[in-house]
Amino acid sequence: MLNKLNKKSILSLVISIGIAILSISLIICFPQVSKAEGKVISLTLKRIGQIQGEYLDDASSVYVSGKYAYVTTPSLYSSGLVIFDISNPTSPKRVGQIRGKEPLRGAFSVYVSGRYAYVASSAADTLAIIDISKPTSPKIVGQIRGEREYLKGARSVYVSGKYAYVASLYSGALVVIDISKPTSPKRVGQIRGEREYLKGARSVYVSGKYAYVASSGS
Repeated sequence: MLNKLNKKSILSLVISIGIAILSISLIICFPQVSKAEGKVISLTLKRIGQIQGEYLDDASSVYVSGKYAYVTTPSLYSSGLVIFDISNPTSPKRVGQIRGKEPLRGAFSVYVSGRYAYVASSAADTLAIIDISKPTSPKIVGQIRGEREYLKGARSVYVSGKYAYVASLYSGALVVIDISKPTSPKRVGQIRGEREYLKGARSVYVSGKYAYVASSGS
């Protein structure tokens, strides 16, 4: 498969998975490509930068958009969203954060689209919408919570078009939320009660007209 990809494609592929969160660190890696007669024969990852600190305690999810990385931290004492400037990968810098807000209690997953970050908070049973147009001062502008039947243990979020798709661990559900008005998101659909398939729903990915949910089951 690698032989069918050009170097640019391979670099894009590896860079997209080259940012990982390990323990309480944001690690940035870059691929090194080995060549033989014009064909790629191996790829290795080299760490070129990292950032550590208590604001990354229990870091659980990362999303990269432009020159910023957005990281969720569900820790009891530091639940929230932290924003890093990664324009210089060898020296990432924390530029903004929002912590200690009820809608972000147990912030577990983040998806960024346009000027908004969408955070699924498992302890608050909430989808929070954060205005990140000013990365140094992110603000919560909308939320949908209190629907424990559907959003209990909100664990993963994926945004496509005007909808946010949330996988809820304890509700065993996939919830569809209309986010066309970020200040007043509304639940427009859900599927739950199929304990054999959706119990322990942990992750969701949307492609085209289908949503794919990974569930831990019974």
